[in-house]
Amino acid sequence: MTQSRFDLSTFWAWLAKNSGLNADIAEVEERLAWHLGSAGKSDKPTTFYCVRSANLDEVSDFIGRVSDQKVVLFWFGEEPAVGYYPENIVSLVELISVSGKSLTVNKSLLKPFLDEKFFTKSDDIELDKHIFLRQKSEKCYLLLNKKGNSFEKEVSIRPQTYKIINAVYRMRRKDPCGLTLFEFCHPRQIGANETSISNRIKDLRKLCDEHGIKQILTKFPDERWGLNRNLGCCK
Repeated sequence: MTQSRFDLSTFWAWLAKNSGLNADIAEVEERLAWHLGSAGKSDKPTTFYCVRSANLDEVSDFIGRVSDQKVVLFWFGEEPAVGYYPENIVSLVELISVSGKSLTVNKSLLKPFLDEKFFTKSDDIELDKHIFLRQKSEKCYLLLNKKGNSFEKEVSIRPQTYKIINAVYRMRRKDPCGLTLFEFCHPRQIGANETSISNRIKDLRKLCDEHGIKQILTKFPDERWGLNRNLGCCK
């Protein structure tokens, strides 16, 4: 069997060019991470890196060491079925298509990162027209009944409740779009026991009833909990 050496330098150059980047290839951490280049506005460009790893912990650690404010990271792994997955991490498995001996970059996956709003958007999560989720330092809230730029009510919720809502919000357009109580317990997700998570869900459903708003969470036939499909963010 004939074996060929994989030329990383050639691959990085190809990837940068076919991703539409202004290529500037440089190894920034030995045998682990490479700077590929940038794209977007010249005064506020988005910087692209690639980490030669399929270990999400390793990738997350690296992105925490990067000083650039607007960063997109390519990696060799795949998005996990459960657990927190940063929006600015892109799997090469999804980005690159293979057809015979040809490789193609799906540039449509990169377009959101070139929009200035992606990195400057509010931390508030819009669940519905009049239901927003907010985190301030260690305190979390549901903001209800929006009037202009303010809200009639700011209802305090537990950080664990915030994490539950945020977890399924990120999954709302995926299949499956929810998690079982057991999956919520995963260390990369909520990391609590099933009883605690079940109690937070019950408290949230009670809160929705008390304030006369749409239920935020719903239970699907497969025992998974996810966002109510009637919420605006799911349409």
